[in-house]
Amino acid sequence: MKIGKFTKSEIMELCPGLSRSAVEKSLRELVEKNVIVKRGVGRGTYYLRSDSFV
Repeated sequence: MKIGKFTKSEIMELCPGLSRSAVEKSLRELVEKNVIVKRGVGRGTYYLRSDSFV
């Protein structure tokens, strides 16, 4: 399990069976549920585990 910041590209590398749209949808849902926090924009976007979810 990876702890710390991670990117959509890293998830897609680790889960090659998932489509880009499936990864994007999952990330969006996790952000909405406050499980992870999105930082940055465009190519600089990364995600962190939310402090409130720990």
